[in-house]
Amino acid sequence: EDAPTYDSTYTYVSHEAAVQLGLDLSSHAVFGVCRDVSRRKRAEEACTAAKVAADEANQAKSMFVAHMSHDLRTPLNGILTSAELLLEQDSDTQRRAQYEDILTSGNVLLTLCNDILDMTKMEQNKLVLEESPFNLLQLCQHSINLVRKLAKERSLVLRLDWDAELPDTMFADERRLQQVLINLLTNAIKFTDQGSVVLMVSARTEKSHLSSTQETEIEFSVKDTGIGISPDFKQNMFMPFVQFEGITRTY
Repeated sequence: EDAPTYDSTYTYVSHEAAVQLGLDLSSHAVFGVCRDVSRRKRAEEACTAAKVAADEANQAKSMFVAHMSHDLRTPLNGILTSAELLLEQDSDTQRRAQYEDILTSGNVLLTLCNDILDMTKMEQNKLVLEESPFNLLQLCQHSINLVRKLAKERSLVLRLDWDAELPDTMFADERRLQQVLINLLTNAIKFTDQGSVVLMVSARTEKSHLSSTQETEIEFSVKDTGIGISPDFKQNMFMPFVQFEGITRTY
């Protein structure tokens, strides 16, 4: 081992001592050991400094992403507003279809910007769910409409399978729920070459464990005729930056 090096100002020392007592219980001898632990303390300080630097870099990245998503949403909202006005004023069928394409694609891009902003909020533990009543059927239909153009480009059948027992009104975070549904639908369309993509919404009523009231549990699922997932790969499907072999080249 190399000889220890000493800082010109201070040295870290670990000290241990023991007292040996004589027969009369008086102090007979004292044994002590001093160790130079400067090298270990310097390494600990370097690790702490590296962590602080990494946290600061992550904070700077989060600030940049948050500002970027805000800056993108401002002109995007202007484009969407203009497209909506053109759609209201123009009666030409062909041009109206083009305006609708602008609105659909713009709303998908706006959702992506919101996802990026939410990611930065989650990293800072500042994401708050805003619960309010809304029409669940309308939300599901709107989610389907937002990705309908993507499905049409791949000649896919896109439909909603709605349970008649579902309540008309739901109390939850409407925008976050729609984000999840759009992400699931977009992912299903991306990996489906032919066939269909179905958003299934069903209800299950159970008795509450805390009271005598009935609780309704709503299940959302997306079914597609795409490539599927190998059973051996399922354990890795939620790992970051992981894709099934061959998917990267094809999709």
